Amino acid sequence: MGHCKSKNMTGTAAAACRTAALLPVFVMTATVVGAFCHFVTALAPLATITLTLWSAASVCLCLYAITQPRSRKPALIMAEMLSAADRRDLEQIQHRMDGALASVLSDESAPPMAVPRMAPPRILLVDDNPMNRQLALLRLRTLGYAVDGVADGESALQAVRKAEYGLVLMDCQMPQMDGFETTRRIRRAERGGDRHLPVIAWTCLDRDPQRCLAAGMDDYLAKPLDDGQLEQMLAQWLPL
Repeated sequence: MGHCKSKNMTGTAAAACRTAALLPVFVMTATVVGAFCHFVTALAPLATITLTLWSAASVCLCLYAITQPRSRKPALIMAEMLSAADRRDLEQIQHRMDGALASVLSDESAPPMAVPRMAPPRILLVDDNPMNRQLALLRLRTLGYAVDGVADGESALQAVRKAEYGLVLMDCQMPQMDGFETTRRIRRAERGGDRHLPVIAWTCLDRDPQRCLAAGMDDYLAKPLDDGQLEQMLAQWLPL
């Protein structure tokens, strides 16, 4: 029996070893059953036949259980059957999904997918005159732009640091820090970067546009604002 304990034995060899080990038990059992059958033969022939069949069936079941390879036990066979069924179900589901996708793609009557509209670009309006500032804010919002208003150059510098604007409308004549100095500081802060914030001068000094450009402004508008010129200027520098 020592050679039956090797770990490298195949399933058939192991089954043969187990059968050989239990063979004496089978012989003894068959001898006892045979003697008992002879004893009861005189009593009841039907009982003899029944015991003989029962003994043969028991021996066959024992031999089948011992010689059956482990890889083919009922639990593993059921697992293999279930795995095959799962694969068939997955193939059917994949086939149905492919068909539904092809049907959707080929349906020309389906409505187009809605594209979300982007928020309008924001404008920073800088003017120290409250009346002019409120009127300009109203005009810009009527044209569809989002606008923030501040009253001086320092507030404008803080605003462009905290938020991202698409354009600045800059009043040139303001106390403490005028629009020219505010623009120069905006340009100094942009050095070394790849972003350029358009600054449009909003001023009464329409006779000296070169001063606005020299300070770093990109264009200029003369006060009072003309709706047509304002709309044209914004369309050029900040299209919706």
